Amino acid sequence: TELATLWLQQGRRELLTIVPRHPERSASIENALKSVNARVSVRSRNEPLEQDTNILLADTLGELPAFYQHANAVFVGGSLITRGGHNILEAARAHCAIVVGPHMDNFIEELALLQQAGGISLQHNAEGVIEQLVKLLDDPTEAERLATNAKDATSGMQFIGETYLEHLGPWLQKPAL
Repeated sequence: TELATLWLQQGRRELLTIVPRHPERSASIENALKSVNARVSVRSRNEPLEQDTNILLADTLGELPAFYQHANAVFVGGSLITRGGHNILEAARAHCAIVVGPHMDNFIEELALLQQAGGISLQHNAEGVIEQLVKLLDDPTEAERLATNAKDATSGMQFIGETYLEHLGPWLQKPAL
């Protein structure tokens, strides 16, 4: 709710889309958003985006790539609290300008890769996240630079699953003792 509140205080025209990692939390998220006077449209109910809608609650599964494709900038959550962050590689491969918080413990190597490439913005608190998102929306050239750097850094990773299987193959075929 804190991020949504800070976003709403900006008075921006862009639609904030929130994609919960666990869609079953949709009702509680919707209630929290409405408690801060957000005009919410819920994707799972196919609610239309009205003129005054300022938040889309995308509580469906399998649509994240489409949302990334149309995003001008993204905040990858789970990183403002000590949860350890969520997968930033999906957003990087989708050519997104990515902002995260300081708690990326579950994705240390991926964060380092994108930081080294200049393809991610690390912020220390919710205010910094919103400030950075606004900067990226106001500076499409900087957002494009960040997104391109992120995508380039991950361009060789599209076959990573096959590489893992190739290395694990001999172990997977051994009979259990």
